[in-house]
Amino acid sequence: MEIGLNTSTLRGNSMLELIGMIAEKGFNAIELECNPCPEEVHGIWAREADHEFVEKLKEAVSGFKEVSFHAPYHFFDVNIISPNPFVRKLSVEEIIFVMELANALGRRNVTVHTGAKNPLLKDPVINEYLRETLTALNDAAVKNDVMIGVEVVDYFYCPKRFELIEELALSNVGITLDIGHLCFPQPELGGRPGFSQYGSIEGVIRRYAKLIRHVHIHDFSFARNKDHLAFGDGNLDMISIVNTLRNNGFDGTLLMELTPLVPMEKILSGKKLLEKITDWKQ
Repeated sequence: MEIGLNTSTLRGNSMLELIGMIAEKGFNAIELECNPCPEEVHGIWAREADHEFVEKLKEAVSGFKEVSFHAPYHFFDVNIISPNPFVRKLSVEEIIFVMELANALGRRNVTVHTGAKNPLLKDPVINEYLRETLTALNDAAVKNDVMIGVEVVDYFYCPKRFELIEELALSNVGITLDIGHLCFPQPELGGRPGFSQYGSIEGVIRRYAKLIRHVHIHDFSFARNKDHLAFGDGNLDMISIVNTLRNNGFDGTLLMELTPLVPMEKILSGKKLLEKITDWKQ
């Protein structure tokens, strides 16, 4: 397994500076935020990435074993389950620009969100939208030689809905398993965490092991109902979670995705913990 950090965890003067900071701390994998984010986050807007910027980006990430990309998500108006067909179409286009950027850099993993679920829509209707949009995204993923991971968030906070992705059996579409997101209480489950559909986080991993392409890993506090925490600031058993991933065939990236409020010493102690669990050697 590779161990990485998402660029949104840190603050810097530019995306290139953030990449340099992560490389300097010894991470061998990185995830690039591809959102037209507020200035301080320095997310990449793939639609506007010109040749000069792509070449600089390619050089900046050249030392990483794994580079993944986080496509735009719903609070920036990207929603592949919108009831508006024009919004769905534009959302697919925005994600395809990220795929093309990944292809230009010779990298493969792209994480996507569905976008917010309209409370007036029932699951069968949303599933029809997903059949349309995920099929279109898969076609583009095949063309660009990338793999899509649909994240545990928004519509997929309840992981049982990932049965749709199993049913579709699209060659280049899988799951980005977000460990903390599995813990949020879900109204559809009577306020129980999303993972309760399978008994535990480990139960979700075992159920969907064949579909897991990528992992966002961070701690979660049940008392505070808060995610993206440093390891040890919540309640999750990282050793059990990582061992379950490994024992069920996952050998991809463990991507630390933390709030920018986490101090660097805690980021690095989390990195050291993951290295110890995975017997990672530099």
